[in-house]
Amino acid sequence: MGAGKKYFRTRWPWHRSLGGKFILLTVTVLALTMSVIAIVNFHLRHALYEEYLNEEVTELGQFVARVSAEAILSYDYVALDEHMRDISDNASIVYAAVISHDGHNLTTHLNEGDPRVLQAIEEADSTSFFAWLAAIDAQPGVSVMEFPITLKNRTLGSVRVGVSRAKIERQLDEELFRQFLGNGFIIVFLAACIFIVFRYNTLRPIIYLVRGARRVAAGNLNEPVQVFSDDELGKLTCSFNEMMAKLKASNEEKDRVLSQLQDLNRNLEERVESRTRELERVNHELEHLALYDVLTGLPNRSLIQDRLQQCVFDARRNGQIFGVMMLDLDRFKEVNDTLGHDCGDALLVEVGQRFSDALRERDTLGRLGGDEFAVILPEADIDACVTVCGKLIKSLESAFELEGMNLSVSASIGIALCPEHGADPSSLLKAADLAMYAAKTNKQNYCVYNEKLAHRDPAALGLMGELREAITNEHLQLHFQPKIDVQQQRVIGAEALVRWSSRTRAIPPDEFIPVAEQTGLIRPLTDWVILAGFRQWAAWHDLGLDLNLSINLSMYNLQDDALPARIAALREQWNVNAARITFEITESAIMQNPDQTMAILRELHGMEFKLSVDDFGTGYSSLSLLKRLPVSELKVDRAFVRDMATDSDDAAIVRAIIDLARNLGLQVVAEGVEDEHSLRALAILSCEYAQGYFISRPVCGEEFLLFLQAEGPFTGTQATPVAETKVESARRSRKKRA
Repeated sequence: MGAGKKYFRTRWPWHRSLGGKFILLTVTVLALTMSVIAIVNFHLRHALYEEYLNEEVTELGQFVARVSAEAILSYDYVALDEHMRDISDNASIVYAAVISHDGHNLTTHLNEGDPRVLQAIEEADSTSFFAWLAAIDAQPGVSVMEFPITLKNRTLGSVRVGVSRAKIERQLDEELFRQFLGNGFIIVFLAACIFIVFRYNTLRPIIYLVRGARRVAAGNLNEPVQVFSDDELGKLTCSFNEMMAKLKASNEEKDRVLSQLQDLNRNLEERVESRTRELERVNHELEHLALYDVLTGLPNRSLIQDRLQQCVFDARRNGQIFGVMMLDLDRFKEVNDTLGHDCGDALLVEVGQRFSDALRERDTLGRLGGDEFAVILPEADIDACVTVCGKLIKSLESAFELEGMNLSVSASIGIALCPEHGADPSSLLKAADLAMYAAKTNKQNYCVYNEKLAHRDPAALGLMGELREAITNEHLQLHFQPKIDVQQQRVIGAEALVRWSSRTRAIPPDEFIPVAEQTGLIRPLTDWVILAGFRQWAAWHDLGLDLNLSINLSMYNLQDDALPARIAALREQWNVNAARITFEITESAIMQNPDQTMAILRELHGMEFKLSVDDFGTGYSSLSLLKRLPVSELKVDRAFVRDMATDSDDAAIVRAIIDLARNLGLQVVAEGVEDEHSLRALAILSCEYAQGYFISRPVCGEEFLLFLQAEGPFTGTQATPVAETKVESARRSRKKRA
């Protein structure tokens, strides 16, 4: 069954098309209609022919019955035969017989041309005439009609006629065949006409739509479908064309967007590739910056420590020794301050190049910062290190030509050996650093680390490295000791004091500040204190607090000609009011190098900073020098203030200093106030300002704000409601951040 369907679909594909289906439907409808018409016509014609035959036979039978009455009465059988011959002319009559009323056959006519007559006679069981007639009547298509012969209401007999309907049936069959044949031609003609009209009016737009759909499926959207009419198919075609136009526009938009996306993708890929290259370059630069000095291109402290650690591992594994040297340029600061930083940088680059040329390829030269260099000498004993020192010192003998000037510089070198002087990078660098400062102090070219240096300052070796790290990483803290106006009992400012807590303990200032002064770390330490102080003053100013801030300077700072420039840069950075900043210096610092100190102080005074002489009364400064100094304040040493309430001599000294300051137009600050009696005594002596543990110990910035906010005899008018609100807001913000 499936194979038959498959064959039918393959052999007759027209049944899938709309035209084929329409033609099949049309032919079927026409055929059914014509068939019904033909059948109805056949039955009508059949009834009409039978009626006509019956009328004809009836007319003949009645005629014979009328004319046969006289012949029967007259026994004129010849006349009867003649009347029978009249009937025999009709081919539809099979037989005719005149039968008397008593049942005798008077005359008979048999249509011998009809085969049924002969067949009936042959099949009859008897030779009787009436047996023949019965056999003939039994033949299909034969009907019997009988007409009585009467005369004056007297029945004389009857005329019996056997009528054949074969002729009628033949005629009807022929007519039915002709009608079906004609109907077939009509069906074909009508179907062809209908199909042509259907094809051109209905099927053609559909075919064009199908072709258009195939073009669309193939991706061709540039050829619209032709519109043939304004009917539904025309509207469908118009809608299809609109859909195709929109699809084309959508595809064009999609192609445009896709092109843009491809362009963006290519651009993104190019940017990603460019960014990747840039990141690789930046990472390489960052890695280089992290491990190499920007100025000289030499390894920096991090890379030096890494390579030093590797040398320590190699020395432990192979049982070898190696040397570490620290180098510091002599009088480099003078070059930097006199000729400028650009010239100083050029000098460092040239020095680094000369040092590199004097070393072996396997040696490592690095710049630790400033004018300090480090050298790692693998597999080198003390003699080899001394030999290398000679080469390095000799490399500096030739003058450096900078900005048209010939400059000469020298270096101080400290030498340490592993494992003799240290078994880890930190201790080796500290030992070499300590030896270098010993060489610089003793005006020697180099110095080898020895036990005497360690015994001279047992804690200096470790403390110096920790302090350097604390300054670099800002592990220091700035505390503030409040200053009050003695007469008005209000806070007018604070003194900034540096504090340091290492990993293991809190180190007091009188322990690490001397180390900083001896090792040259006082300069970066002071720079950090000034930076932190200016930053804190700016924060107070943002809170609406107008306070004075005092910062201590060491005598070593007063030998630094570049100090005023650095202070000016920090003032500009933090927008500090110089009139609110006081730099405190000791008498001993002033007397160390009066001329240079005077120049630096005058430069600071010219920038409107205030200056104060700290610990006044304990040194040996002359009144003539004091008169020439651009100072505005004297600080009475705590040794006199602490016992002035019980010691008349101390009270007299304090009174004398206050009177001296008043006569010179200077203000007085008494430090070391530790009890109420001392504070009252200072008020009686008309001392302007005071500070000490009785007022407050040095506290951190947050506690200093709380001290300002607290109510007490030393909170002043600067703690206005507005200021208190800002302080409280700042305190709450700090608590939230904590």
